[in-house]
Amino acid sequence: MMEVFDTPESTNHVAQLLSFARAYADIVMRPEYLSLARLIIGEAQRFPDVGRAYQASGPDRVLDRLITFMEAQKACGALQFDDAELAAQDFWGLILSAPRNRALHEPDNLPSAAQTARYVENGVRVFLKAYGVNSAQDLEDLAKLLNR
Repeated sequence: MMEVFDTPESTNHVAQLLSFARAYADIVMRPEYLSLARLIIGEAQRFPDVGRAYQASGPDRVLDRLITFMEAQKACGALQFDDAELAAQDFWGLILSAPRNRALHEPDNLPSAAQTARYVENGVRVFLKAYGVNSAQDLEDLAKLLNR
């Protein structure tokens, strides 16, 4: 999922954000990854090292790459924010927090691909409205990518 950020900074940030969001959703919404997350959450109190190891090897690495991407996009004049970590966390939360949270607590109620896409696309849209330097153009670019 992080390969999308390996391209030069001049690449369209809207396309990169959408590609990351889709790849992230495809991975973390898989039943086996949701089961692993439930297991780690359930055992982290008894085995804090397991929780720390998972956090360091997965979520923290993703967050670091998102922060680096956000900083590069700010330097290019595409995004505006005061705190790259908060911008990255906002993006991450917007794209999938609600359906993933439900899926973690209701394993038999996984969202469909269309439902997941709805959250992902809306999250990207909201993020661009909040953080885009030229949000009108960003939203137009996003609409083209979504064929709308």
